[in-house]
Amino acid sequence: MKGIALACLGSILITVFFLVPPDSGWARIAPFVDSAGSVGEKYTASADTTEIEIVSKGVELSYSVSEIRAKAGEVLRIRYINESDMSHNIVLVREEADIRPVGIAALQAMATDWIPEKEMHRILAYSDLAYSGDTVVLSFNVPPPGTYPYICTYSAHWTQMQGRLISTE
Repeated sequence: MKGIALACLGSILITVFFLVPPDSGWARIAPFVDSAGSVGEKYTASADTTEIEIVSKGVELSYSVSEIRAKAGEVLRIRYINESDMSHNIVLVREEADIRPVGIAALQAMATDWIPEKEMHRILAYSDLAYSGDTVVLSFNVPPPGTYPYICTYSAHWTQMQGRLISTE
């Protein structure tokens, strides 16, 4: 499913959903964006790899894992299973202050699977859009020590669907 924000009436956001099959050309491969902001096709593999699984279910706007702890510099491989009734993604941003601008810009980013290209300087890594029933994998090198929020940018889900990556030494 895809959605588009049509209007904002007072504090009510009206969203219209319509079906778009996954093979319709809307899906695109998400490149890895490293902590320096450069884009590449692959992550740097090393002996230090942490693999985790995150699941979304039903109509709840939440991830099964709201906090991830990983070592700076290691590869983090997230297997995201979308058992939800809606489409979702995982977008890792640089800091708390980036959540709102990325989330708002994503409302106008349907053509790029809800990844706002004009806000890429705020985004460290992102997954493909996972339609209901899909599993996607996101792999990247963990940024320097600190706390990094991750959100779903699909159709205003960012207001509720959030977690934190805590990078340690």
